[in-house]
Amino acid sequence: MPTTFSFNTGIPDANNNPSADQPLMKINNASTYSILQVDHVTFGSAPALPAASSDGQHLQVTFNGKHVPAAQTDPLSVLYTDSGTASTNSDLRFTNQSGTFPVSALRAFAYVAGATGTVLGSQSFNVATITRVSAGKFTVALTANAVSGTNFIVMVNHALPNTAPVGTTITNSGYTITGAGTFELNFINALSAFFDPVTFTFQVLQV
Repeated sequence: MPTTFSFNTGIPDANNNPSADQPLMKINNASTYSILQVDHVTFGSAPALPAASSDGQHLQVTFNGKHVPAAQTDPLSVLYTDSGTASTNSDLRFTNQSGTFPVSALRAFAYVAGATGTVLGSQSFNVATITRVSAGKFTVALTANAVSGTNFIVMVNHALPNTAPVGTTITNSGYTITGAGTFELNFINALSAFFDPVTFTFQVLQV
């Protein structure tokens, strides 16, 4: 939750009695320590962390709202958040002299065994379920809020056995979006029949 810190500007002052400034200086010192603790390793906290020299390093970065910067002139650049294209939720952006760019449009991915629809080697992100409906047909459901609505892109790739029978080489792989965060993958061979690849990958993109 947002936190406010008390700070007395102009303290100490040359015209003040030091005894009057001392309590205010103590408040300022405590506030300085505490405000550095927001998103940072503050003074003397490093021994409890893996690196003993990590005082002052970031723990995370919290953006206080959507603040679209002015145009930048190299070498200046800005990292900020603004509304996404697919939704009004905050999305990370980077602006430099060349333009504005999404820091990452990747929303989900998986590496899958074609015979079963099983994720291989725990290589997936934001994927709730993958179901092999039948040969060459798979349905995918992403985790809640991985994407907003149905306007996302799926990039599909697949692998075939070195000894694939003649006519069974997959000539087409594609997807159909079926709902908010759900889609179907299809793999078709040279004989226009659905066919399981050995493995396949997909990546889901949205801005």
